[in-house]
Amino acid sequence: MNKTTHKLVSILLALASIFGIIAGGLGIRDGLAVKDSLTSGEGDPVAQLTDGISQLKENETAYLDGVVQYKDGLVQLEDGAAQLADGEVQLADGKKQLKDGEAQLAQGYKDYADGQKQLAAGQKQIDDNTAAYKEGKATLAKIEPIIPYLNQYIAFRDGTIAKLPGFETAQEWFMSIVRPLMKKLGLFDIPNDVRDLPKYVTDMVKDGKAQLKQYEDGLKQLAEGKKALAAGKKQLQDGEAQLADGRKQVAQGEKDLAKGYSDYADGQKQLKEGRAQLKQFEDGMGQLQDGLDEVLAQKNYIRKDGTVVVASPADNLGKDFDYIKYNKDGSKVEMLDETKNYIDLDQATKVRDTLATYVDDMTQNATKEIVGRLIMSALLVLGSIFGLIAAIRGLLKTKGFVPGVIAAVAGLAALIGGIATKFNDYVFLLPDGGATGKLQMAGIILFALAACCFAVVTFFTRDKTKKVKVEGEDVPVAKD
Repeated sequence: MNKTTHKLVSILLALASIFGIIAGGLGIRDGLAVKDSLTSGEGDPVAQLTDGISQLKENETAYLDGVVQYKDGLVQLEDGAAQLADGEVQLADGKKQLKDGEAQLAQGYKDYADGQKQLAAGQKQIDDNTAAYKEGKATLAKIEPIIPYLNQYIAFRDGTIAKLPGFETAQEWFMSIVRPLMKKLGLFDIPNDVRDLPKYVTDMVKDGKAQLKQYEDGLKQLAEGKKALAAGKKQLQDGEAQLADGRKQVAQGEKDLAKGYSDYADGQKQLKEGRAQLKQFEDGMGQLQDGLDEVLAQKNYIRKDGTVVVASPADNLGKDFDYIKYNKDGSKVEMLDETKNYIDLDQATKVRDTLATYVDDMTQNATKEIVGRLIMSALLVLGSIFGLIAAIRGLLKTKGFVPGVIAAVAGLAALIGGIATKFNDYVFLLPDGGATGKLQMAGIILFALAACCFAVVTFFTRDKTKKVKVEGEDVPVAKD
């Protein structure tokens, strides 16, 4: 092999070394970036799930009891609203009745006053006619004894009876028998123009009795009026008492209604606060579901040949796995917030445990792969530096055999390590699919070939001896 060949492989090694340094540097960067992407999550997801499940378990019984109390509270609140509505109607009715009662009482007082006036007028009329009544009664007492004689006179006169013994005419009998009797009774004020004395007397008696009856009826009416007025007064007193009670009842009703509204407002506030506490549990369920969905959405890490490096939690749990909680009849357990699902916390614990296994497997495999990538990239960079030194020395005609051998060993080590760790089939990549290692693979292969070629060519083209003077003589010594 001549010097031209050596120069060509030096140029080739220089180019491969520059490419290797770049590829190795990028490989180190990519390896660290993959490591950061795998550990970039906030906190420990397993610990977060554990804490979330523990808190929900601690509050689950309180939530279920709270739901029952909340629903009971809703029913009570609805009943309270209905009672308030009824109370408003009753209070309105009570106020109307009170108003009607006041109007009736006022009318009663007016009627009572009118009754008093009428009674006073009736009493005055009785008082004014008492003397006439007494006089008329005395007169009737005088007249009544002669009434049978007058009737007999009329019958004698009219021929309805036979002639009375000793008298030829009715007038003769009247003058002899009735007239003296009337004189004896003091009845001498009969007007002179009276032609039919019996009729006159009979009519006078009839009118007198009617007037006496009217007076006596007036007395009865006056007595009844007094009795009715007394009863009316008692009714007014009772009405006043009832109105007083009604006012008290209305006032108490207003007070009770106000308290009812206050209690209703307190009930609404308590329900609102209770709902807020229940919502915390429901929000926790929602957050847990989001966390579980995120865990179950984790992917499998698979090589190109289909080998599963790290199985996803979903695959480990099986396709029939479900974290929703169901009742005995197969229906879902419902929460007050129907937009959220009730999570079976035991099933959630299984997801947590599977996630822990997944994280451990991924950590072990990712660490192994990333460390291998970093070592190979570091070997590539280190070997490329020696390769570049060797190439420069080769171009400067100082051969560079030793750094070339070091470069070749580093390149072969990187190549062998890459093949062993399947650097053409990395499993752990960046989220966007980057950092596949293809650039580093190309760099390692090119550099390893270039470094080996350089080492071989340099070995065969090197000048094995050189002369140095020892005590005045030239002595050959081996070169590098």
